[in-house]
Amino acid sequence: STTSYKSQDMVTPIMSVDSGMYFDRTVNLLNQNYTNTLEPRLFYVYIPYKDQTKLPLFDTGLSDLNMQTLFAENQFNGQDRLNDANQLTAALTSKLIDKNGRERMSGVIAQRFYFDDRRTFLDTTNFTVTDSSKSRSDLFAGATARLANNLNLDGMWQYDPSKNKVLRNTISARYNPEPGKLFNISYRMIDNILDNTQSLKEFNVAGQWPLGNRFYSIGRFNYDLKTSQTIETVAGVEYDGGCWVARTLFDRISLPTSPAANYTFFVQLELNGLGNIGTDPNKLNTFLYRNVPGVRTVNQIPDVNRQANFD
Repeated sequence: STTSYKSQDMVTPIMSVDSGMYFDRTVNLLNQNYTNTLEPRLFYVYIPYKDQTKLPLFDTGLSDLNMQTLFAENQFNGQDRLNDANQLTAALTSKLIDKNGRERMSGVIAQRFYFDDRRTFLDTTNFTVTDSSKSRSDLFAGATARLANNLNLDGMWQYDPSKNKVLRNTISARYNPEPGKLFNISYRMIDNILDNTQSLKEFNVAGQWPLGNRFYSIGRFNYDLKTSQTIETVAGVEYDGGCWVARTLFDRISLPTSPAANYTFFVQLELNGLGNIGTDPNKLNTFLYRNVPGVRTVNQIPDVNRQANFD
């Protein structure tokens, strides 16, 4: 006979302690005084093991381990499972702050240490035996630099000490001297050891720049270095008519699931304060912000900056 369960419940205690300290000193670099901070942090979590195999599984998945989830109690991103844990995450952050309170440079390094093997899984493919019995996680590191008020550099790395291998690497730079002038460049690498089809190496360039005579350009170029193929190309032009704005955008994207590239063409006429004709503005804005982070449409650029691009 089969036992039918009309309801299931589980009560599990969770104990976590998040602690940190803050140290600072004054340093002089290039004849400028900066505040240099050192901020160690320890995050301990204990959750006893409970057999959850009889509990239903609806929409819960395993969170990707990164700099944010290292400090999460539950490694699952839903309510159907709660991981067992006896672990400590250690992190060290250092910052360089100028006299105006602006953070010019910062760096962080973090790693999790496991005191017991993990026993709670969604299915047998979530962890290999080696993963569940590891005594420590990969090493995560990040760095940012604000070399000038308009130039930002960012980097993030994930390193596997057991294989002496960098598994993830993201490096990006943004130049944004004023609204309407933007240039982004980035490189992203993921080395998926278990499934090579999920590995990637991408190069991305995106931005917005005035062309003169009231015209503004918007573009993006996303290239797959692993397959030597263009993933997505975006090219567009906006025209500032003063009380109205016209914009047109072209998008070409190649999807792994489709043998042929997909093409999209957007056309929109915006009458300031009255409405829009053409492509739905919410759809167009979502498309722009996804492809060119930090972009501003012409009517979002302050008048003092727009005036310099007029006849």
